[in-house]
Amino acid sequence: MKPVALVDDRNKRALPGTIGNCQGRYFWVVPGVLKRQRLVAENEKFSTTDRATAEKIALHLWKEIQNKKPKLAAKIKARRAWGTATKDKAVAQRIAHTMWKHIQQHDPTLAARILTDNRPDPQDHWIAQICICGEHRHIGSFQTREEAMAAYTKEFEKVFGYPPGYNVQSMPRLYKVWPTWEEEKSRLEEMNSKPVMPVIGLTDEAKPLLPVIRRMQKVDWLVKNCMVVVDDSVPSAGQDIAIESRGRQWYGEIKQQGKNTVVYGCTSIDRDSRRIRITVFSPAVDNAGILAEEVYHLVYRIIGVTNATFSATIKKWYGKKLQVGLDPTLSEDEAFAQAMSHEDVAGLKSDLPRSVVQHAKKLFSPSCTIPCCVLENIMAIA
Repeated sequence: MKPVALVDDRNKRALPGTIGNCQGRYFWVVPGVLKRQRLVAENEKFSTTDRATAEKIALHLWKEIQNKKPKLAAKIKARRAWGTATKDKAVAQRIAHTMWKHIQQHDPTLAARILTDNRPDPQDHWIAQICICGEHRHIGSFQTREEAMAAYTKEFEKVFGYPPGYNVQSMPRLYKVWPTWEEEKSRLEEMNSKPVMPVIGLTDEAKPLLPVIRRMQKVDWLVKNCMVVVDDSVPSAGQDIAIESRGRQWYGEIKQQGKNTVVYGCTSIDRDSRRIRITVFSPAVDNAGILAEEVYHLVYRIIGVTNATFSATIKKWYGKKLQVGLDPTLSEDEAFAQAMSHEDVAGLKSDLPRSVVQHAKKLFSPSCTIPCCVLENIMAIA
């Protein structure tokens, strides 16, 4: 009988590997040999979004590899990214028999190892592992489930340091973990006498925000009326929000680059605590300027309520900016907050009038006191 190949000609594909899709754009990859190749059509900047075009480009790349890099092409062909194996059992047995003859002739040591079966009898075993900061750590392999659980419990308490009386399998003893009512009452009384601005979700990744947060904690009106939340989510920004925050021109450039617009920060009213909630999202946890920008949004509103002179000066400055080419879709509020953030955090001098800059910095300082009615008015409008 004529020898049958492992992959017959009918099942061979013209293109090895896989054509994948990431966010609507196609790429070509041969796992373990060739990394992702962008499938960019002629006179285009980004990968194609059309499957038929992607296949044509990938086939052209494969022919170039075969012509210019024959060694890499041979390596790709040697891996079974080149079609599908036979489904016929009789054919598979003949192929396996040929492979076994080849091993006996060319690698007698391996053939001897295959024929000698000294493996131990199979038995159950339990593997214990623990996840720490997203990384899995292997603890060990055990014969029984109880041994594996005991090792896991010991490692869990060692890593996370729970107090005595608490383990993974039992509820904590409340009198050792939670404070008594007297301790809780004294803590609440201390909070009323010495208010503290809540900071929620602060992690090591958000350490660049600490200078602005510590500064906020010294400003009386921020301590009494605001809270900071560091959110690890990445919310997408719609077209209206993106244009309102950075302008239509900026939004057009981002879309032309094929990038998605996301929200860096926002200011809202927390309905539970009745505080002004300043939220910084994951893309901006290393950018203190975003947090300062949200604070200066509040400063802009305070100026609008308390000082008509400076409010008129800001409007005049904004009008001049529009005349010299500022994107008209960028609001006056956003333009002011961005300029003050550059002044205060980045140390870059803006074209804002010096009197406005000094007054805004004074409002964001420990020496400033703002009546409660002003903040209540701002919260009511929001």
